[in-house]
Amino acid sequence: MIHKGTWSRHTNRADTFTYMWLRDDAPIPQLNGAEISSKPGCTCDNGSSIYYVIQPEDAGHRLSCQVTNVNDEDSATSVVTESVLVPGRRTDAQVESDLTALRQQVVDMHLTGGAEHVLTQKIDALRKKVLNGENPCAGLDELKAKIAEYVTKGRISPAQQSQLNASIDHIKSEVPC
Repeated sequence: MIHKGTWSRHTNRADTFTYMWLRDDAPIPQLNGAEISSKPGCTCDNGSSIYYVIQPEDAGHRLSCQVTNVNDEDSATSVVTESVLVPGRRTDAQVESDLTALRQQVVDMHLTGGAEHVLTQKIDALRKKVLNGENPCAGLDELKAKIAEYVTKGRISPAQQSQLNASIDHIKSEVPC
């Protein structure tokens, strides 16, 4: 599609714009990876639109748009918009796997005073949230706070806290927190 709009370059006349949506700086596949032409009326960008509806496969990726302006003198200029991270579920399977490993890490520590039971319940609740497509960041912060509380009560050693916090930080690096 070719769209009309204004481009503040040489004049205020309406020029021709084409749009190519990018995922992680590459053309989005359903647009057939078509390159934008410098010629008005080119059919190679017939999938382009000023609007793009975010798709499930965009989750965890950065979206931007390359806008090309062609004036009636056949002069073209392109710019790429600032990219936006689409939060989502691209890494949910990895996060779930890492939460399962964290749970096993807690079990293997043989914590006392109910600490093991409470922490494994919290981790199980986080796994359920991830399976439901929810962001686990707040729950991971609460888990760190609970671990810190157990350190003050002597149920978890500082070394164990450090190990658990490292695992939690790794999980947080996988999701947009």
